[in-house]
Amino acid sequence: MHGQPSAADFVGRDDELAAFERAVTAARHGAPAVLLVGGEAGIGKSTFVAEGARRSGADLVVGRCIPMGGELIPLAPLAELLRGVRRTHPEALSGNPALAPLRDWITRGEATNAPAAGALFAPLLELVSGLGADGAVVVAFEDLHWADPLTWDLFDFLARNLVDEPVVLVGTYRANEVAAAPKLRRRLGELTRLPAVRRVDLEGLSRAELAAKI
Repeated sequence: MHGQPSAADFVGRDDELAAFERAVTAARHGAPAVLLVGGEAGIGKSTFVAEGARRSGADLVVGRCIPMGGELIPLAPLAELLRGVRRTHPEALSGNPALAPLRDWITRGEATNAPAAGALFAPLLELVSGLGADGAVVVAFEDLHWADPLTWDLFDFLARNLVDEPVVLVGTYRANEVAAAPKLRRRLGELTRLPAVRRVDLEGLSRAELAAKI
């Protein structure tokens, strides 16, 4: 990820990283987890997720929610997730008939309307399950505060339908922006009631941790 410190430069977040590693270990043993990582803008949510995946030895696939011209892009994370899979695990998208809707969606390269988008949810679950066949995989949806309703629906679908897959589903968000938006607060609240969901709230580093970065 561009602009992020190397693993050797990472300091702090010991408790939070331990929770991340426990989630990955549990996923490897058939108990998938969902982590909701919140914090202020620039506090290091993306770096934390990357470091958590690195320390736990899990593959990481990332999709980002991106606003453009003040508008939310439907299913923006899905497009990036699929590009990442095609680049790092090209075999994962081939052969399996259940993934045909995803392959067709990539091929068309166009916006998908709501009915068609719903048809992509189950194939994506199939895909991420396959990615973890040889070890745990972390699937991260970055910046959920910029997610359109379809993306929230997709994230919610994955969170509710992971059963025994070696998958850790991660959603990052700016806590202040979610707190200021009733619809986003409701979405987050509904997710946190699920048994597999854990919240990780990132705060500023301590003085000692800041000194270690200098």
